[in-house]
Amino acid sequence: MKNVYVRDTALVDQTNFSIDEGRKAFWEPGLNADVKYKTNLTDNISYETKYKMFINYKDPFKKFDLNWENNFKMQLNSYIDMRLMFNFIYDDDVKFPIYDADGNKTGEEAKLQIKEFFTIGFTYKINKKVMRTHRIR
Repeated sequence: MKNVYVRDTALVDQTNFSIDEGRKAFWEPGLNADVKYKTNLTDNISYETKYKMFINYKDPFKKFDLNWENNFKMQLNSYIDMRLMFNFIYDDDVKFPIYDADGNKTGEEAKLQIKEFFTIGFTYKINKKVMRTHRIR
């Protein structure tokens, strides 16, 4: 089941979240699946993927959401690592405007959204010296 609830409809337009005007919530029956997988490609490169989807039972080929995240982590040396993330999101309730050649809005449609980022990290560990106290007895 997918359930959406908007507490304050005076501050938030609930119709942006597929809730009918004059209501605060809705629910959809469906299939929800989460899949996670992680592996080491080499000693210094790991890959992790997380796939989440929801398919509405009432209209399974038109009403679905997916979120597929892919992460690569590479240890370049003992101080520097690099990460790449690719995230694919599709939500049939999130609509984007469609324009004709003259720039006039002709409608709206759901589209695949892609997010990616690239980071380089620097890590330095400071080792504390262990001070030992010797006592004479």
